[in-house]
Amino acid sequence: MSLLGRAAASLVLVGTALLCGAAPAGAHAYLDHSNPADGATVARAPDTLRLFFSEHVVLSATTLQLFDAQERRVPLARLRLDSANLDDTEAPAQIVADLPDLPTGTYRLTWSTLSSDDLHRTSGVLAFGVRAAVAGGGVDEADPDPLEAVAGAVLLGGMALLLGAPLALRTLRPASPPVRRRIRRAAVLGGLLAIGAALLGPVREALAGDAAVLLAGGYAGRWVVRTAGIALLVHGIRAPGRHASLVVGAALAAAGQTLLGHAVAQSAGDPLRVPVTTVHLLAALGWTGAVAGIAIGLAGRPRQSLPAAELGAALRGFAVPAAVGLAIAVVTGVWLASDVVVSADAAVLTSYGRTLLVKLAVVAAVCGLALVNHRGLRRRGDVPRRTITAEAVAVGGVIALTALLLAGQPATEPQLADAGTPPNRGPIARQVGDLEEALSLRPNRAGPSVVLVDLFDRRRPAPGPVSGVTIQVGGTDLGGARPLGDGHWSAPAPDLPSGPTAITVTVTRPGIDPVTATYPWVVGPATPPPSAVVSRTPLTPAVRLLAATLAGVAAGFGLVALRRRARRAPAPDGSTSARDEEPALP
Repeated sequence: MSLLGRAAASLVLVGTALLCGAAPAGAHAYLDHSNPADGATVARAPDTLRLFFSEHVVLSATTLQLFDAQERRVPLARLRLDSANLDDTEAPAQIVADLPDLPTGTYRLTWSTLSSDDLHRTSGVLAFGVRAAVAGGGVDEADPDPLEAVAGAVLLGGMALLLGAPLALRTLRPASPPVRRRIRRAAVLGGLLAIGAALLGPVREALAGDAAVLLAGGYAGRWVVRTAGIALLVHGIRAPGRHASLVVGAALAAAGQTLLGHAVAQSAGDPLRVPVTTVHLLAALGWTGAVAGIAIGLAGRPRQSLPAAELGAALRGFAVPAAVGLAIAVVTGVWLASDVVVSADAAVLTSYGRTLLVKLAVVAAVCGLALVNHRGLRRRGDVPRRTITAEAVAVGGVIALTALLLAGQPATEPQLADAGTPPNRGPIARQVGDLEEALSLRPNRAGPSVVLVDLFDRRRPAPGPVSGVTIQVGGTDLGGARPLGDGHWSAPAPDLPSGPTAITVTVTRPGIDPVTATYPWVVGPATPPPSAVVSRTPLTPAVRLLAATLAGVAAGFGLVALRRRARRAPAPDGSTSARDEEPALP
């Protein structure tokens, strides 16, 4: 096997395990956390209910239903959208509703909303108790919409045929004109079907009476960009020589598909996400579409109509752009992988994660068939039509599974991954000036807790009694603490969010300057998470390191291959060495 062939095999073996496939995940707005938190027991009935979503949502398409323990409907008032910048449709948002005076008991909330970026609907259930223990709803994964999944498969398949058709036509240049016409017709038909599939979302919302949501965010403009790109690709494929239409159409179609995903919402903290996702789409869809186009061109044609020797050489030449496209798709796919599955538990416990694992197995099968086809062309010289067809069918399976993932909810809920720092398990003690302080929270979980401060002055005689203790948690002033006697003080913290925070304690004594200390603290979740099945360690650092390693390996193989090809170039007198007689193409 040649150098580029070995490079492709290495990338397949190392990168297939995390290759994301033919498209980025959709912009699902999942519930990041809530107040009251899921599973929390609050000592005082809250006045408002707040749902914190990962991305911007459409208020008019949001529904909240609150039920008590007897399944009686509890009315909610003044449903509203709250965000740091309401004009920024990419920023995370809160849905806020006013609550009536809730009596003691348990409550269940069902919610449904619509992402403003791509009109994906998400829903879930959470539970909380007012002076009553309750079990949380936990991770609630919405089932994919079958119609949306089918439309997504048609859309991605059509885009793949359009993006891969130019490479398929270039590869099969020695073939007869009917073969090339077959590829063009398939690509044009796929493009028209893709435009029809893209209309599904807007038509469904219009028929449901929610046409206004199409203009609520950036969906309409991005949909136009993607559709215009597909139309330009159809225009460029119909006849040769329209290179400008192909280039501009490919850029618009890939960029539009990217902007309709959640890459834009995360671009503020990760500016590379949009361009990397666009490059991934072009490489992955172009590669899979070229494989499908070649299979379509070779299907059903008599062997006599194709110059076998020239066609075999042309198909061997396809290995070079295929290896390049596969390398780019693997590196960018691995880099993007941490955005859809946050841990090993997320991969095995969610439908999304299990579907992704199935898709990765199919991707591995595609790569294996590609290597089989390549070796058959090099050793036997004939055209392996059956395995080329099998490879194209497997590519179709990859696109179908990717569409199913796009219609589902990425496994990125906070409950599926451990926090960066575990919750504090005991008090923090330190020397602050001439005082010894010990700080703790009980029960140290999201919702209501009590801040406890123990103060001791070992100097005798003490310079003065403690006259007051004030406490701030995460910038919220809890006011003065209540003395409990013998140096113990306490202050209630009614609404603590889970995660890291800072607690500032200020001690005042008559005639002495106040003493202030700030303690880093990590608040635990409202309900203890279940034990990990495999691991809930976040995958992002390891995935990013793997992507960088694969990029270095691919670049190294590429440089060595270029040097070897340069050495194979014929001398000015036209002579070649024994090494030059080896096939130059992988």
